[in-house]
Amino acid sequence: MIVNKYRSKDGVVLSVNEEISGDRKKYEILGKYDLIIKTVIDQDSGQYSCQNFDQMLSRNILLTILSKKKF
Repeated sequence: MIVNKYRSKDGVVLSVNEEISGDRKKYEILGKYDLIIKTVIDQDSGQYSCQNFDQMLSRNILLTILSKKKF
């Protein structure tokens, strides 16, 4: 298999090319680059990366989930 791109969270690979290697109920690939997180929770905060080997591009984002306290 030729790896063109992958996505990861905190160093754990979530997808290779367009295939989800993580939790398929939690993550979805939309289009070429978009990673969709379904039902976001506090633990989804972290460092997300997308590496495209064809174009030698890399993007990193830090996602912080803010939630209201329930009384």
